[in-house]
Amino acid sequence: MLHGIPEQVHITHRSRWGRERSYYTAFEGVIPHVERRFAEADGAENRFAGYLREVPCSACGGARLRPSVLAVTVGGRNVAELTALPIDETLAFLESLEPAGWERRVAEGVLAEIGERLRFLLDVGLDYLSLNRPAASLSGGEAQRIRLATQIGSGLVGVLYVLDEPTTGLHVDDVAKLVVVLNRLADAGNTVVVIEHNLDVIKTADWLIDLGPEGGRHGGTVIAQGTPEHVAACQDSHTGRFLRPLLAPARQGEEGRTGVGT
Repeated sequence: MLHGIPEQVHITHRSRWGRERSYYTAFEGVIPHVERRFAEADGAENRFAGYLREVPCSACGGARLRPSVLAVTVGGRNVAELTALPIDETLAFLESLEPAGWERRVAEGVLAEIGERLRFLLDVGLDYLSLNRPAASLSGGEAQRIRLATQIGSGLVGVLYVLDEPTTGLHVDDVAKLVVVLNRLADAGNTVVVIEHNLDVIKTADWLIDLGPEGGRHGGTVIAQGTPEHVAACQDSHTGRFLRPLLAPARQGEEGRTGVGT
């Protein structure tokens, strides 16, 4: 019943119109049927996902690598152990390695490349993630920041980036790091448009567009637009009211070039 049978089964049935039909067919079995329907791209994935659960492989313990690969270690750790560490610990471990001789010639370029990519992830506040984290388990903000880190590393110019509240869930220290990253994208010759409510991001923007006067169906009108100082001077802008006490200390010594539009 669960796994099916290879032999042909003789089926006889009578339709509602009284016609009798007889034929031979194989019985697929419940488990193969669910697995096949889940794998088919016909929109049935969610319907059949309730019958499935993930369990670690008994052979590799969930590492998803062969024993011959796991037997190779660097600094006493194999690749599965290394990717299970938080990103900041992974970078610290790689920086602590001191290869010598031919090992240094082999590893030097690779370690530099990996280290640079890990620093991009640290710059957007993802130090707590591990490299083996399933993509489906990431929040929308985390996935957005990973894509942002990828774009920094790509070195593209002339690109329009539209970000929807990238600071969601970030610690205040990580928000400052994110602002630096957004500025780097803008300074490289890109345009960065951010939909954001975080004042630490808003106050550093080159140009603001404040929609209101309220949210939802009570909004949709451009209340003010311009530099943060211009919006702060608008008496009808709720955003301006919160910006006013922040701008004086924040703008001291700045030239106003941040490249971020909010």
